Amino acid sequence: MENLEGGLLALEHRYEVGALVRRVGHEHVYEGRRDPFQKQVWIHVFELDAPPDVQLAITERLHDAAHRISPVDEPGLLHALDYGELDEGLPFVITERTQGPSLREVLAREGTLSARRCALLIERLEPMVSALHERELFHGSITPDWIFLPGEDVERAHLGHFALGLTLEEQRALEIPMLSPGALEAIPPEAFALGPDEPLLPSRALDIYALGALAYTCLVGMHPHFNDPDDSTEGMLSLREAAHPLEEQGVDGALARVVQRAIATNPHERWLDASAFASALGEAAGLYPEEQEPPPLVTPLESQAGLEYVAPAASPSA
Repeated sequence: MENLEGGLLALEHRYEVGALVRRVGHEHVYEGRRDPFQKQVWIHVFELDAPPDVQLAITERLHDAAHRISPVDEPGLLHALDYGELDEGLPFVITERTQGPSLREVLAREGTLSARRCALLIERLEPMVSALHERELFHGSITPDWIFLPGEDVERAHLGHFALGLTLEEQRALEIPMLSPGALEAIPPEAFALGPDEPLLPSRALDIYALGALAYTCLVGMHPHFNDPDDSTEGMLSLREAAHPLEEQGVDGALARVVQRAIATNPHERWLDASAFASALGEAAGLYPEEQEPPPLVTPLESQAGLEYVAPAASPSA
């Protein structure tokens, strides 16, 4: 695919295509501006080297995701604004963009976040994730690449990329899967234990794992499993076992236990919702003075099943 920098996309609005700022797997992300009013946007272009039926299934799923987030009115969530196709097999989605670096950029410079900043970040993200879960949706791409920090302030964090990450099933259906670490960080261990024809059933447990992996990364500067930017093989093999204990990396025991539960290999052992995880992490990090009651923990759900996932149509497996 040729570089789109400097071009124009004309839909209901005109979009100026700026710099190519990131590539994650098959996804190319450009800065852009929407006329009129010069609204800042991200332009996500997906290069799908796959049979036509697979291309169509993924394209329809991405477009459906753009529709599904529109009713979710929660501060900090970056919404999809438009979508289309540049050509067959080249769908794109245009989303809101906010000022400030990504969390990935901040961690590359600072290495880690303090326990307090990590807990404040999870507390900021929790209402966004819970708002999705209340509508029986899940995010699927909670990684440092898609969290943006205006003024580098974790309490003003924005979360983008709702349901735009390719699933493991979709990756396997491509001619050349790009299982890069960045594309796999939010995918939980149970996904890799399934056969090629077994789809991963949606549940809150998937996003809880991603939030836990995010907290782990913030505290020690590395993902629980995927740390080699050029090779994901070792990370996929390590998913069969529990992540290296945080306590052995200098993290306080109470804090470590909260995070380790979120990334448990068995999804039934994880926190049952984002609110419970955020509250426990905040308490362990000392966010709540003794005289102040922490936010109430949500009672366990009867079941984690039944959340709706924007699934691709049946497609051949690699």
